[in-house]
Amino acid sequence: ALACAVAIAVVLVAFTVVELGRPRRARDPLGDAWRELAGRLARVTRPRAPTEAPGEYATAVLALRPDLAPAVRELVDRYVVLRYERTPAAADIAAFRRAVRRFRPR
Repeated sequence: ALACAVAIAVVLVAFTVVELGRPRRARDPLGDAWRELAGRLARVTRPRAPTEAPGEYATAVLALRPDLAPAVRELVDRYVVLRYERTPAAADIAAFRRAVRRFRPR
């Protein structure tokens, strides 16, 4: 029983050391919202290629689904501005996330 308890303690200590040594992934709510948008678009068109820029993906999506143009252009343009053109305010990110959640292409 003592050997079992020691073995469990060693495993727990090793696990704790490994977990504490891992770098923490920074939260990226804007990136999460973008991945959610890309996932929704992938379900009705095609997946985004890992190297595909947002504008390139939007162009490819709209070639397949021109009926989505107003919403897709607006969302992708907002994402690009928030991600690349300025430091976004938390309220702007939250508004983008809400807009992505409301977007439900069929």
